[in-house]
Amino acid sequence: MKKEKFSLNINTILLFFVLAFLSHELTYSQCVNPTPIGNTSQIFCDSNEPKIENFIVSGGEIAWFDAPSGGTQYDKLLRLENNKTYYADDITGGSCSPNRLAVTVTINGTPPTNTYSIIGVCADENATIADLPATGTNIEWYDAKTGGNLLSDSTPLVNGVTYYVQQTANGCTSKRLGTAVILIAPETPTVAPTQTFCATSNPTVDNLKAIENNVIWYESEMASLPLDISTALINGEDYWATQESVGCESLERAKTTVFIDTPPNAGISSSLNECEIDLVTTNLFDKLGGSPDITGVWTGPSSLSGGYLGTFEPGVNSSGTYTYTVKSSLGACPDASANVAVVIEVVTPPTGPTTQTFCEIENPTVDSLSPSGNNINWYDSDNATIPLTKTAALVDGKVYYATITNTSGCESVLRLEVTANIEKPLPPTGAATQTFCEINNPTIENLSPSGNEINWYDSDNATTPLTKTAALVDGKVYYATITNTAGCESVLRLEVTANIEKPLPPTGAATQTFCEIDNP
Repeated sequence: MKKEKFSLNINTILLFFVLAFLSHELTYSQCVNPTPIGNTSQIFCDSNEPKIENFIVSGGEIAWFDAPSGGTQYDKLLRLENNKTYYADDITGGSCSPNRLAVTVTINGTPPTNTYSIIGVCADENATIADLPATGTNIEWYDAKTGGNLLSDSTPLVNGVTYYVQQTANGCTSKRLGTAVILIAPETPTVAPTQTFCATSNPTVDNLKAIENNVIWYESEMASLPLDISTALINGEDYWATQESVGCESLERAKTTVFIDTPPNAGISSSLNECEIDLVTTNLFDKLGGSPDITGVWTGPSSLSGGYLGTFEPGVNSSGTYTYTVKSSLGACPDASANVAVVIEVVTPPTGPTTQTFCEIENPTVDSLSPSGNNINWYDSDNATIPLTKTAALVDGKVYYATITNTSGCESVLRLEVTANIEKPLPPTGAATQTFCEINNPTIENLSPSGNEINWYDSDNATTPLTKTAALVDGKVYYATITNTAGCESVLRLEVTANIEKPLPPTGAATQTFCEIDNP
């Protein structure tokens, strides 16, 4: 058993050497160029912008890869990266090196850190180059991106100027980074010489105004502690303001003087209610409740006279809400106002036709005028005060004047003017005696005149017309009226006596004889 195991190991070892030899021969048969020669660690300066083509190696035609074998070939203009390993191969004649040269890159001289492209500095701090932030080795500041002058630490910073910093490490000087300096010097805030507040608003420091934002207020020009914004303002006191910006405060302070205003009193609102016809001149100020100031003015639908009294004059001023407005003495408090609602019961006059026509036969009265009713009064003139009775007869062509009284008991001032037109149609004309033949069976329709506008009656005061088919009676008197286009029937009537002709029959022998030969 042991011999068999030992012989197996020898065979295995021999097989390994055979394969290794064949592999070595095969490799050398594919890559025949020597391995490139050079430092396996190469150092560059960042400011030189090192590339693949800047490696220092010797050999034939050198190509660089990202892996010890295989991998991707680099372009010769590719920028090198710090702490990265690159692999060199001799590819002369289309062949390669059996082993690639590994080179690790170190890049020195990177720009300083912890710098700012723009930095703000309070102007009152008298900042210098030494106050500019930058972290690195052998930091130096210049007045130009390239070349220029090296600046000392004590060089004062100038507003709007860009300063350039570099560091030098391991023999490499970095590129320069620019820092633009802004000297922050807030201007003195702009405030009004005086500021006025209304007492009712309980003003505090927080209510003080300046054109600028971020203003800090002090109780004096030299005070070191700012006032709390909740501090109550005092009438007649001076307050001082500075402006703050990004932690920097203006050197000079602006002064404002505070005045506290007293609120005005316009009284308590009320109203004036009157019928238009009963209205008299009234001072609206007297209608206000409370104790209003006498310095106010009135505004409303029309201009009132009497200054603060607000005198309302009938016929001059119109109804509506009149407002009494009082301003405060300093103008800081809101205007106070109270209203007097003037409600004038203006009753619209009644409406109706301005000419109204009536039939004489109807005996029209004032009550016949339109409109009518218990709330309507008619007068015989525009300024009459005693209304006409409803039973008063209308007079043709006369003008009548109507008012209306509303549910509040107010009578209209304006009156409706109506002219009464009494239609008096003439009676129809015709023969006073009219003769008819009995044999024609004459009726009312045979009387003259006739037509739809003619009515015939059997008496002078009858109210029911006869039918047109009523038979005439010999010797009877009939009475005719006419109705005009206005629908009015004539009061007077045409009197016509009907005469019915009744001739006697002829006389002769009751039996009469004739000869045939005479052809009777």
